[in-house]
Amino acid sequence: MTIVAPTLTDLCPRCHSRLVTEGDATPWCGRCLWNLDWYQEEPGDGWLARRIGRLDHTAGYDLSIKLYESLRGKRIERPTVGAATLWLALVSGLLLAAIAGLAALGVWLIVAGAFLMKPVGVLLLLLAWLLRPRLGRLKPYLDEYDEVTRDRAPHLFALVDEAAAATGAPAPHVVLVGAAWDAFGVTVGLRRRRVLMLGLPLWASLRPQERVAVLAHEMGHFANGDLRIGLATSPALQTFGILADVLHQDRPEAREDLFIQFFAEWAARPFLLAASHTCRIVHMGLNAIGARQAQRAEYYADELAVRVGGSAAVLGALDALSTADGLTTVIGARSRSGQRGDGWREGVEKARANLRDRFPTIRQLTIRRDASLFASHPPAGLRHAVVGAGAHRAPAIVLSDARAAAIDAELSTYEERHRRVIAASW
Repeated sequence: MTIVAPTLTDLCPRCHSRLVTEGDATPWCGRCLWNLDWYQEEPGDGWLARRIGRLDHTAGYDLSIKLYESLRGKRIERPTVGAATLWLALVSGLLLAAIAGLAALGVWLIVAGAFLMKPVGVLLLLLAWLLRPRLGRLKPYLDEYDEVTRDRAPHLFALVDEAAAATGAPAPHVVLVGAAWDAFGVTVGLRRRRVLMLGLPLWASLRPQERVAVLAHEMGHFANGDLRIGLATSPALQTFGILADVLHQDRPEAREDLFIQFFAEWAARPFLLAASHTCRIVHMGLNAIGARQAQRAEYYADELAVRVGGSAAVLGALDALSTADGLTTVIGARSRSGQRGDGWREGVEKARANLRDRFPTIRQLTIRRDASLFASHPPAGLRHAVVGAGAHRAPAIVLSDARAAAIDAELSTYEERHRRVIAASW
């Protein structure tokens, strides 16, 4: 059956309202949200990949809507240890035992096995290494971003310390800045070092009080029980995805001097793809178990942001995140003309003013765009709706224009290098 996308000239079949859209997105009803769950298949994907993609989109959309409905108008508490945590911890334990068993068997085959079994032992060791738990490392972050030290940015660190204290979270060990339209808090390594990264273009685009809200949100990730970074649960959420990537084979190309290898790859390819897709489905199922609590952790981080930065600041920051495509275009253009922080801020403020009337449909579109069990955050539009439905709260920390300007001055020394990166890639 061929499914035809509706157009703006159509009326909603449920409530007969005029359909709305943003950009080239397939229209939907802005009143009852009919067709907002539309899934656009990737033309280059195979039959099974398209089905897996649609399943992920549908499950992610339903999860986001149901969780939003359960939280709207309620005070959000810190996620607790529940059945999802226990199941994922059990799976993680079994996977770690299996990986350790692969490594032990590999060592035994290399040391005590017959000569022909020694290569098998090496392969088992390599597989165990590929499937090892990913605890993260600090070095890749230091290679991509600049580390900001307390002596070079005392005003920034004072604000970070205030936000950490107000959320009840431990302060980060390392603070980084970079060219990303992003901000994140992550814990890495066996020592579980806390890393806070602030993307300079995002930071410059936020109004002072919105910066407080974003800082409080990221501090919340160090205290909100996020399953994705927990030592006991992350192996279950990662391992089958890694294995699916290892087994996935691109279509081989024929080479005159490697006909045997070429035909061997063609013969093995269906089995490898079947195994890869099976692992991908298991990976999706395990993430489905943890996705609800992972999204609750994000909503709890928003709750902390509201308490610290105030309701209005959180709503403004979420609107800025919802309109990332338009705002990054402005920053990219201004970076190519040689402008940095002040120029970015000026351009973004004008863009946000021009987009104000479109914010309702932009927020709704994020619900479709971010529908996935693997999404790092709930859709910004639903987060905005949850915060907006709660009681208005004043900020616990107020960032004055003078303090914001002092922080901007501290970070300005890092802007030029990252401006060049943005100018070249945005």
